[in-house]
Amino acid sequence: MGLSLAIEWPAVLLLLLLLLLLLLLVSPSSSAQLRVRQKVLIDSVETAFDQLAGERRRETGGASSSSSSRRQAAFNPASSKAASRAVTAEAAVRATRIIKNDLHLSDADVEQLADTSTATTRLADTCPLADITCNAADKFRTASGECNNKANPNWGSALVNLRRMLGTNAYDDGISEPRRTSQSASSQTLPSARDVSEAVHGTTDAPSRTMSLMVMQWGQFVDHDITLTPTWAGVEGVPEDCCADDTSAECFTIAVPSSDQYYQGRVKCLNFVRSLSGPSEGCPLGECRGHWYRYNVFISMCYYVL
Repeated sequence: MGLSLAIEWPAVLLLLLLLLLLLLLVSPSSSAQLRVRQKVLIDSVETAFDQLAGERRRETGGASSSSSSRRQAAFNPASSKAASRAVTAEAAVRATRIIKNDLHLSDADVEQLADTSTATTRLADTCPLADITCNAADKFRTASGECNNKANPNWGSALVNLRRMLGTNAYDDGISEPRRTSQSASSQTLPSARDVSEAVHGTTDAPSRTMSLMVMQWGQFVDHDITLTPTWAGVEGVPEDCCADDTSAECFTIAVPSSDQYYQGRVKCLNFVRSLSGPSEGCPLGECRGHWYRYNVFISMCYYVL
């Protein structure tokens, strides 16, 4: 009996080792493989930058925009600095999607890409959130918010990402595509934002006897001061008219049903341009699309001084 067990145990261990080796070879999404595929990483980033450059060239010289798209762009324009940073952010997002599709990764595997160094890619050269050197002797806070926290210089500063509560669940593909279906087992198509607005708020004019319009205006001031995100203003300053041409990746038009009580069939589409992409510190892959915060995190009460 003792001899039999002595013979069987090495065979069992050998079988287990073979099974483990087979799993490592078959799995296309192991973290070990993700770390060594530097060529895939570099090629994906280059492809992403090339896609963006091609899209910008095709959009140049487009038709004039509608009045609604001009109003939206004028309300929340993107500075040249924000637009430049957004290109790098969008390249990181697209490279993540390319790698996910090419290697057939799960959402959990995609998150592991954040541990993969991008130092050998173009992202390292264009990432806007480089190390910031702070002067400990500075007496006053900066207007941009940088270095107000000496240990974490980017915290609370302008043009950094807003923090997310939903994470990758905010997107249909877990990366960047706006959610169009529910997360239930049936994956039902989500209603139009206009349908939701009409169902919740309605179109009835009901003036308040206790509050003036200034209550709404104050709320809008505060909201825009702490959560304002810049949007893509279009090539050469021509705003995106997504209702006329929604082929741009930045378009996410809002359908208006014919039964809408306010528009009553006069309008079928509401122009909507997505907020610019914003990179996280270090511009890693494996993260879902983030969004810039235009100002710093401190409410600028100077807006409200009459």
